[in-house]
Amino acid sequence: MEPGPQSTDPPTLPTTAGHVWKVPFSPAAIATYATLLSAEIALHATTVTPDYFVRIASGRLVVNEHIIPRHDPFTFTVRGRSWIDHEWLIGAVMYVTQKVSYELLVVLAALAALLPFVIVHRLAAKDRRDDWLLLALVAAAFAVAWRTFAIRPQLINPIIFIAIVWLIDDRRRTHSSKIWLIAPLMLVWSNLQAGFLVGPTVVGAWTLICVIERRDVGVSLAVLGASLIVPVVNPYGIDLYRYALTASVGPNVDRALVLEWRSPDFHDPLNAPALLGMVVLFYFGVRSAEPFRRVLAIGTVAASLISARFVPFFALSLVYVVAPQMTYVAFPLWARRSFVAMITAGLMISGAAVVGTATNDAPLGMQPTAGLAYLKQNAPNARLYADQSWASYLTWTGWPTFFDTRTHQVFPESLIADYHKVEMTRGDWLSVLDRWQIDYVMMAPDSDLAEALDATGWTRVFEGPIEVIWRRPAAAADWLLRGPGRWQAASKISNHRVQIAEHPGLRVSCVVASGLRTREVATSR
Repeated sequence: MEPGPQSTDPPTLPTTAGHVWKVPFSPAAIATYATLLSAEIALHATTVTPDYFVRIASGRLVVNEHIIPRHDPFTFTVRGRSWIDHEWLIGAVMYVTQKVSYELLVVLAALAALLPFVIVHRLAAKDRRDDWLLLALVAAAFAVAWRTFAIRPQLINPIIFIAIVWLIDDRRRTHSSKIWLIAPLMLVWSNLQAGFLVGPTVVGAWTLICVIERRDVGVSLAVLGASLIVPVVNPYGIDLYRYALTASVGPNVDRALVLEWRSPDFHDPLNAPALLGMVVLFYFGVRSAEPFRRVLAIGTVAASLISARFVPFFALSLVYVVAPQMTYVAFPLWARRSFVAMITAGLMISGAAVVGTATNDAPLGMQPTAGLAYLKQNAPNARLYADQSWASYLTWTGWPTFFDTRTHQVFPESLIADYHKVEMTRGDWLSVLDRWQIDYVMMAPDSDLAEALDATGWTRVFEGPIEVIWRRPAAAADWLLRGPGRWQAASKISNHRVQIAEHPGLRVSCVVASGLRTREVATSR
């Protein structure tokens, strides 16, 4: 590949011999898309993301109760607290779709993941002869971003992002009046997902370039103003902006602890394609003669290094920025036939996987169904601390949770910190369980918390396929007397120590021996 000159004028594309296609309708392109699509479908059919169930639970509120959630109805910790449900509309669509068929939802999610790459393929073909090399670049970009694809509202973000890039690109080439379509796109985006802030950022970069170039300044400023103002038209008004800014750039606990908010881990071999892609994009971006492409390349690489959530934007920019600078390569017949054979084999394998994983219901293999059944039968009113990834499913079933995947949409920083303190057994994590009056804990048996609970006298009362449930020590004593006449002296739990708590008219001593064994002695005054 060699960088070549750029022009903002419409290019003259070669149309002579060779394999010149009309993207995206060439047989090779269709076969490639079909392979990627079926692979996505097979992946989604067997797994669900941790926040899937809480999202359709929110959609159920919108559809069945005809309300847009504004206060938390799902937890016992912050019930009634203000909730910015920025994904309310997609949640409703997901709920209705999965009621028809989970497999239909899987197909739509896979299409949403693929669509932006089809669009950028079409966009890139404006600048060069569309050939096998360009198709390979698109497929590689899709592979770079595949780890971010899941049945989540975030799938809408790359679609609208590349649509805005297309409109700006078209404006810079032909002064098209379609640039004003950015305003309605921003209106839709702000009611679908809080990632809409990417839109004004991209428009702002284009506006800055227009100011520097001293052309199209008025239009770019007007479009930028519209892209900033229109998103306020949503159920939460300006509060949505406040939430989106805090979630994206503000200091919060999630940014330090949640994997997708952190920089990609390049020690993980699965992230090697992303690292290579960033190097390639930065190199070609810096050398690009087109300022908008240059800024887009540098900006998306920087954003992706900060947070893995931005990797899809960088993957799309990779095609948009690199494609015009690639030298056309006439692949020999044997190479084209090898490519077709590889795509055909991939299509057959992924197609078979689709057939083999087809289902009308969301997979529950990684959800604590057995543990939940135990709790409903033996402790239907218990306060439960559960793994965050399971809390979404508990919410869907109607069980009040301590904390779930909505994080800073509804939970204060102090509670988020409390959850992670217990999860990681840091500091005074036992006092957190005391303060929130937690009766039971449900976690995976190999978690750090599991070993710590065993060591502090919590009793294993249930072991399921993927979950273990512990009951608080002395549950028959101090914890069952919670209520208007609660204990005057708070219980204290320490390793293998005597625990004494007092209640008016009653003295209870709980001797925690070791491991899972607990002796309780109660004497009344």
